[in-house]
Amino acid sequence: MGSRVIPNGRSVRIKCNVCSCRGGRLTCTKRRCRPTYACGVARENRYVTLRCRTGLIRRVVFASYGMPGGACMRPRINRRCHSRLSMSRVR
Repeated sequence: MGSRVIPNGRSVRIKCNVCSCRGGRLTCTKRRCRPTYACGVARENRYVTLRCRTGLIRRVVFASYGMPGGACMRPRINRRCHSRLSMSRVR
């Protein structure tokens, strides 16, 4: 937590957990944070920049060169012009 000071008897939220200071000791819940998602669309011959809250992209679940349809969280491949190499290009 760096140089952050939490007064005795106070609780603070850190990401998806709550940390409490009691008797000079900091105790935090150990909940796993739900993943956050970043989504972007780039036009042909352009780039897309994704900004993530944690600053780290752990995996890419969908990529398609070829006019995919659907919404960011529910994409659909356009089979007429999808490239099988799409995922390998973003890794």
